[in-house]
Amino acid sequence: DDIPSVGTFQTNEAVIFKSSLSGERLTRSVITFVKQSSKAESFNFKLDASKQYQQIIGFGGAFTDATGINLNKLSPNVSKNIIRQYFSKDNGLGYTIGRVPMASCDFSTHEYSYDDIENDFNLINFNLTQCSLKRIKEQKLKYYITLKIPYILQAQSFISANEKLNLFASPWSAPAWMKTNGHMKGGGELKGEKNGQYYQTWSNYFLKFFEFYAKKNIKFWGMTIQNEPSSGLDPLYKWQTMAFPAEMERDFLSDILGPALKASNLTNNLKIMIYEDQRIGIKEYVEKVMESSAAAKYVDGVAYHWYEDYLTKASVLTEVHNAFPSLFQLNTEACTGYLPF
Repeated sequence: DDIPSVGTFQTNEAVIFKSSLSGERLTRSVITFVKQSSKAESFNFKLDASKQYQQIIGFGGAFTDATGINLNKLSPNVSKNIIRQYFSKDNGLGYTIGRVPMASCDFSTHEYSYDDIENDFNLINFNLTQCSLKRIKEQKLKYYITLKIPYILQAQSFISANEKLNLFASPWSAPAWMKTNGHMKGGGELKGEKNGQYYQTWSNYFLKFFEFYAKKNIKFWGMTIQNEPSSGLDPLYKWQTMAFPAEMERDFLSDILGPALKASNLTNNLKIMIYEDQRIGIKEYVEKVMESSAAAKYVDGVAYHWYEDYLTKASVLTEVHNAFPSLFQLNTEACTGYLPF
């Protein structure tokens, strides 16, 4: 279904698009605001147009394995139409942002990285399939390259000429052989000494990711260094994760990852976002990373999620902005269905 134009309406009106089990399919209607009789329930808002804050970067969703699995079950025309309804500005929602997990995440059927060959420090076996070619043959697994890239390319084709699809990458975990617990799921951190061989390989893994996607005519706007780094401290965590305390992220960015990204023509303009976790720890984490000028020069923004918002007031985001006004803030994940009720 195409989303009708919002059209014109009066200052005291709002447009609603409604779908229902009774058969309505994005039916457009206009409602009128009614004035309250009680002054006690009235509010006056005064806007000062001279004061400008962060510009809205955009709205979007994630190109996960789960997305591809479900779209692959539909006919090509139907799946293409769904992508169009999300990303077309003329006939859809006009999404302009896409998050791309680096390998498997909690929206995958199982653990896999882009190089599951143990001790492959040169990343010779790096590939965008679900796992190594040997394992694919042995276990008769599909090439999971079809779950993300085709739909990203479709989304790009529906973006209007005066806009672009801003893609950003997020890793949940390094390959299992690079983690202290030997699994992508569950708590653990990178093996070895700080900024040693495993850290260097992990930095090269990022570069390989962007290079391989570029070969598919997909370029990225930004990246986060680690999805929810605090969850990697939980040894029983049930999804892919990796611990990345603020000091570790700071030193990894300043000494290895930042210089590597800036040295490549493909990645030197990437927007680098730090943190990407819940609001509850955002201020202390950002302060710790930004206290190093060697790391701060690579940081463009701060990413965060909406889980556990009840533990910390939203005003902490203002505090972070006031302390670091040059950094944009972006809510990079807000899923539902994770609670048992």
